[in-house]
Amino acid sequence: MYGSAVKVRLQAKAQDGAANKALLRFLAKILDVPPSHLEIVRGTNARDKIVAVHTVEPGRVEGVIRQLATGRQGQNHES
Repeated sequence: MYGSAVKVRLQAKAQDGAANKALLRFLAKILDVPPSHLEIVRGTNARDKIVAVHTVEPGRVEGVIRQLATGRQGQNHES
């Protein structure tokens, strides 16, 4: 984690929305929600993004991300 941000590395290219789709699939998998419950609300064409998670309590999202950040720090995740 980087302050209030999370850094995610993806192998998908930033062409035709492939990286955005890969990001949403990855987040859906770790949060155990359908990809349709996630939305990129800012940064669809930028490196930095803000993603909204619908139908999940904010505390749960933060807990999962903190657990991944501390438990798997330095590992790359692919989607």
